[in-house]
Amino acid sequence: MYTKLKIIILFLFCFYWKLSFGQDSYSSKVYKLKTFQTAVINLNERNSDIEWEQNSILVVINFNDSKVNIYAKKQSDIDLLTLDKNYLDENDNTWIIYSGIDENGSRCKVELEVFKNTSDNDHVASLFLIYKDYEIVYRLQRD
Repeated sequence: MYTKLKIIILFLFCFYWKLSFGQDSYSSKVYKLKTFQTAVINLNERNSDIEWEQNSILVVINFNDSKVNIYAKKQSDIDLLTLDKNYLDENDNTWIIYSGIDENGSRCKVELEVFKNTSDNDHVASLFLIYKDYEIVYRLQRD
């Protein structure tokens, strides 16, 4: 009887551990990525060429706490306020769009495009921070 109880407790512990901390767990919604390119786009001059800057910036997207943290020279912290849209596009890429507010109190749209077909070191996602007059684009890969 005691042995069966230990086995049941061990099984429940392993099951709980897998649900809480497993890589394939849906409840784990914190993503650490790094940029390989960024750009700032003036929305009033849409026809101008985009100048991509090569870099490596840590980006943490935490859906559990509804936050995006960007650890650049000047750290940016964006609170995700409301989920506006979540859909698959014609290429089966996932789009998650939030209304957000940054550390300065400025409102923005936060759009995350996650690509369906990627390899380990590829461009796996793009993060767009869209303000009234400009947009910041982060091309992301796995950290």
